[in-house]
Amino acid sequence: MMSRLTIGVSIVVVVLCIGGPAAAQTDLSQRVDTAIEKGVAYLWGRQRSKGGWAEFGRGGGGYSDQKGGLNALVTYALLECGADPKEEAMAKALKHLAKTKVQTVYVRAVRAHVWHSANRGASGRYNKHIKQDVAALLKMGGQGRYSYNPTRTANGGWDNSNSHYGTLGVWAGADNGLKISKAYWRKVVDHWRLEQNGDGGWGYSDQRGRRFPGGEYYYSRKTQATMTAVGVATLLMCLDFLPSSAKQVRENKCELPRCIVDGLDWLDDNFKQTIQKPSYGTAAWYTYYYHGIERAGRAGGRKYFGGVDWHKVCAEDLLSSQQATGAWADRHASIAGRGFDMPSSETTLMNTGLALAFLAHGRQPVLLNKLQTTGDWDNRPRDLAALTRFIQQDSEQPSRWQMVPVGTDVAEWRDSHILYLTGQASMPITASASSANPHTPQALTKANIDKLRAYVQQGGVLFSITQTDGEAFGKSVRGLYKKLFPDRELTQCSPDHPIYTSRYRLKPGKVTFHVIADGERPLAIHTDDDLSMHWQMGSTRTQAWAFEAGQNVVAYVQQFAGEWREIDATDQVEAVDEIDGVDEVGGDTGGAAGAVNWIYIVTPEGLIVPAPGEFAGMKVADANGKMIQVPRPLDPGRVTVIAPGGVKINIPENLLDTQIPRPDGAGTFLARRPASDKTD
Repeated sequence: MMSRLTIGVSIVVVVLCIGGPAAAQTDLSQRVDTAIEKGVAYLWGRQRSKGGWAEFGRGGGGYSDQKGGLNALVTYALLECGADPKEEAMAKALKHLAKTKVQTVYVRAVRAHVWHSANRGASGRYNKHIKQDVAALLKMGGQGRYSYNPTRTANGGWDNSNSHYGTLGVWAGADNGLKISKAYWRKVVDHWRLEQNGDGGWGYSDQRGRRFPGGEYYYSRKTQATMTAVGVATLLMCLDFLPSSAKQVRENKCELPRCIVDGLDWLDDNFKQTIQKPSYGTAAWYTYYYHGIERAGRAGGRKYFGGVDWHKVCAEDLLSSQQATGAWADRHASIAGRGFDMPSSETTLMNTGLALAFLAHGRQPVLLNKLQTTGDWDNRPRDLAALTRFIQQDSEQPSRWQMVPVGTDVAEWRDSHILYLTGQASMPITASASSANPHTPQALTKANIDKLRAYVQQGGVLFSITQTDGEAFGKSVRGLYKKLFPDRELTQCSPDHPIYTSRYRLKPGKVTFHVIADGERPLAIHTDDDLSMHWQMGSTRTQAWAFEAGQNVVAYVQQFAGEWREIDATDQVEAVDEIDGVDEVGGDTGGAAGAVNWIYIVTPEGLIVPAPGEFAGMKVADANGKMIQVPRPLDPGRVTVIAPGGVKINIPENLLDTQIPRPDGAGTFLARRPASDKTD
């Protein structure tokens, strides 16, 4: 007979098997994988014998001189989708592209990205090629802006689409290790800052532009969503090569420039509208727009624009509009009443390449989530951008970082197993109610603290850093951890702790980590050494140890990063006596190890309240021994009132002799095996 633990009188623990946002995200990921597979097959099926694809039309037209452009875009998309540079078909494509003589900004820029992507799996084989393309782009964009005509910018001509792509190509070289002068990045910033409209957005150029159906002048100075997205992306790219000074960091004056803030505000205010009621630009150039939004979101660590998960919304549109062939078609005819000025086969290749690049980038792992609250949570707005870039270059694997508002659902944080908290002042812990808008900055209310606990219980790890002169933060974060883990201590890691050698062998004394663990994995990691200061300053050469320490934390946590604890909605338990596992109470109820979302307690009066996730793994039933379905609460994991008289809980074998939080949150009890119990 298995051991049994009974405490008090009759209340039964209930485990609920439900699907939620995480299940929906898994479904989206699977559909994206399928769409990418179909799109990749479409592109490979149209590769020509010499290694290239169809080219833009020759003769008249604005794109007849973009020789090599489609080949570069298709090759780039395939590489981003995982094609091996050494595989025969891709090697042929790269060889063909290298031989192509190109002149224009678009082609040079996209080709530079091809070499940047191919170098990940080729040990720098394409360094010579990327250096040549970047040198040409620097010459073309001496004023920080670009045009279709390689020499026109010297005489004042420019447009923001070419200006974005020109800088994007230079960025590819810089990210590949080429040294680019700060003067170049400053000129680019000056261009975008000076040409920004009063509403925070950008137009295509300073010209009157062309009029389209509905009276819209697209190629003009009028603010366009397409140009605003690439404007924000361009400025954020430049910012990482113009890092904060030590003085700015010490004085907490690292805020984003006003031009970036205004651009992000425009996207927050208008993104939803651009999807629901697209203009000519966002509809006809939909893949271009999505690619620009992806660049802005990824560079800015933004999961949401205006409370909308931009990747999910754009991905759903791409999935629904993919053709049976695996391609994405031109939308100009349906929007403008006519086709675009190039053959449909060429626009199909272009749209398919951009769509695949967007979807592929969405699959890149999120290394860290930065928790957005009230207070000084973002004193160093580019700290994780710099750390992520360092890890990418070291691993030669693309990855991302992002910010998550504390008011959003815990399932929205599951993109990463690390939730990053930092600051100098005391953490904003309060008993006041949260805003009804989950995307509005919120303090750490009880409900939000419960979310942090749930995140850890489901498999996440909290990682906190005390900033310089941040004794108040250090004290408050320790207080927060005491609330979250009342029976566990934040313990200084011994010199031989694996966190000091998980990727790099850190020099003793440079950084000291403290960890809360449960015997199986870390729950929280903290340091009072201000690593984020060096990340914000981008000092990878002089303070490499700080970046190595950050990478060690990521590598250490990844060793324990398994599946998130959840049960699929279709995984129903029909009869309690079919559940394998732990003790029986009255022969009717039992438990078994297994991943679950939430546990509920049914009081004798029939009141159903959620209990902490430490009970995860127990299958449960109501007082009559039947499994029941309970709607997931809006604030999962929060415990309200338990009827007086105690509780009776079935404890799995692996939780015996451990401290278990009481369901009402009032302390803990020892789940000790009673001396009278006997086992066979």
